[in-house]
Order: sequence, then structure tokens, then C-alpha cells
Amino acid sequence: ADFTITAAISDAKAGPIYAEGFTTSYGDGGRATIDGGTSGASYVLLTCNVDRRIFRNLIFKNNGATGSASGVACNSAHFISCVFHDVRGSGITSVSSRIIECEAYACNQSNTASLGGISLQGSVGLRCISHDNSGSNNNGFILVTQSNNFLINSIADTNGLHGALIGLRDGFASVINCEFYNNGTDGIRLTSATNGGLFHASNCNFIKN
Repeated sequence: ADFTITAAISDAKAGPIYAEGFTTSYGDGGRATIDGGTSGASYVLLTCNVDRRIFRNLIFKNNGATGSASGVACNSAHFISCVFHDVRGSGITSVSSRIIECEAYACNQSNTASLGGISLQGSVGLRCISHDNSGSNNNGFILVTQSNNFLINSIADTNGLHGALIGLRDGFASVINCEFYNNGTDGIRLTSATNGGLFHASNCNFIKN
């Protein structure tokens, strides 16, 4: 079912907490949809900033008509088999989190620089796909390396700018067994700040970028 909300959800309860969508019974693989609507200023649909969180089989879509707020902003959480689409900013912005088997598309509808489908900071992206995030500033993945990031067994496909935008600063980024296909500019674009970081890639394919 779709659950329509009109204001941000802030999850600050003490954990552990496990939230899962379903169709008719727990664990049947169905998904619940959190719909923030398409009017007014954009807002973050779900913010979680305490640890011991697992969110599974949820869809987050629509978060306003103007601005560039992310669909979800999380800290120290696990998102498993979730989908993020049709939001004004990045689909999900994660800090110290695990993003597993998730999908992002039609994100960053504001076409803001350095945003895109899935943003990792000190996080792991595993078996994710970020695709069809259109717009000249749109990246499939953003790896912010004030801390360490891993992108593993993931796909960046048909994004408007780069498959992955990686800012090398005070940390490292490791990209393993990933596919970068048909992105508007580079499969991976490395940028650096004053303090350099480390970058490693292995067993990746770069096609039609």
C-alpha cells in the first residue's frame, strides 16, 4: 500500500528497531510505499540518526516540488531491498550505514551539483543499482571520503553525469566488481580536496560512458 505523509518522519527512538514492508503477511517480500507528495518545498521523508536500525522492503518516493532535499538521510542504519525514486535531491544520503540490494532512479530532480541516486559517507553499498537519474549534474553514486567507503557488486547505469563521483579526502574509496554503463560523462570521476585520499578499483567494467 501507499502511505501518504505530509511532514518529515524523524526516527530517534532507542534501538534496536526493525521495520519491514509486506503485502499480506510478514516476510512475504512485498513493499510498503512512503509517498511525500509533489507539492511545496522538498523535505527529507525519513531521518534516522541513532544506531541499530534495519529498514527493509520499503519504497520512498516524492518529497515536494522545489529545493533539493534528499529522500532519506540515515546514520548508522541498514537499508535492505529499498527503492528511492522521484525525489528532489539524492535518493538516500547515508553516514556509517549499509545500503544493501537497494535501487535509486529519477533522483536529484533539482539537478543540483554533486547529488544523485545513492550517497555514501563512511558506508557500504552492496549489490545496489542506481540508474536513469537524468540531468546534467546527476551521479549514480556519490562517495564522500572524509571516511572510508566501499561500493561492491553494484551498477551505475544511464545517469546524466557520472556513474560514480568520488571525492578523495581524508579516507579511501574501494570499488569492487561494479558495472558503469552508459553514463553521460565518466564511469568514475575522482576529485580531490586539500587532503588527498586513496582510491582502489578492481574487476569493474566501464562501457559506453
